[in-house]
Amino acid sequence: MSISQRPRVDVKPVISLDGDISHCRISVGDMAFDAHLNQGSADLIEMILDATDVRLSVNEVMIVTRASRAQMVREASRIRETLASRPYGIVADVGPGMTLWQRRSGNLVWVDYIELGISEASEVCPGAISEVGEIDTHELYEIAHCMRTWLREPKFTEVDVDWLQAVESNIISAPSPELQPFTLVKVREDYRTLHGELIACAGAVGIIRSYDQDRRGVDFGKNETGAYVATDACGRKFHSIPDHFLEHIYPA
Repeated sequence: MSISQRPRVDVKPVISLDGDISHCRISVGDMAFDAHLNQGSADLIEMILDATDVRLSVNEVMIVTRASRAQMVREASRIRETLASRPYGIVADVGPGMTLWQRRSGNLVWVDYIELGISEASEVCPGAISEVGEIDTHELYEIAHCMRTWLREPKFTEVDVDWLQAVESNIISAPSPELQPFTLVKVREDYRTLHGELIACAGAVGIIRSYDQDRRGVDFGKNETGAYVATDACGRKFHSIPDHFLEHIYPA
């Protein structure tokens, strides 16, 4: 199928009454399909291809993956609220193998597959929820599912605070934006610098996060151009994108 023959494809997260992302709706021409967050990218591509003869692009699939990540972060924010009433040193055993706790600064961090209070502190590297690796849609869903299960019946472990503080010293000292308000966006057209450098290609999907009243970041991670597009708390070099280049996907 040539580009000129390809029907219009729209991918939008579906939001429930309580604000959660339940799934995504994919429109291919006049046909519509539900993309569930527990569905892997390969299965989703095959499903749409079999039904429409249209192969989803990387950016179209990434809208679903990022929606799954956004819902995982939303579940994590609920865990943070639960931990907020507990003293420092109390951690959440989310499983399988994942542990979360709230730092004294208020940021939520996670580690996986370590022996709490026993593993060598210098070898344990906690990360923000946004730093959960570049895994697929269904894998992000599984983490979110574990979080929901934990929230129904919370299980806590008390960890030696000296060990916990030693572990936290491995974290780069930077504000953690992962639980700040966010908006999923898509780039309307190629955006370049005055010198012609491609910053974001049309169709790239990313997240706008509000860091404070005066500064906003547009975070695309790495798109297929290899470019980052954002202002990053850890000091990586990013570029800003004017609002008129961005189409809001979530909230619509």
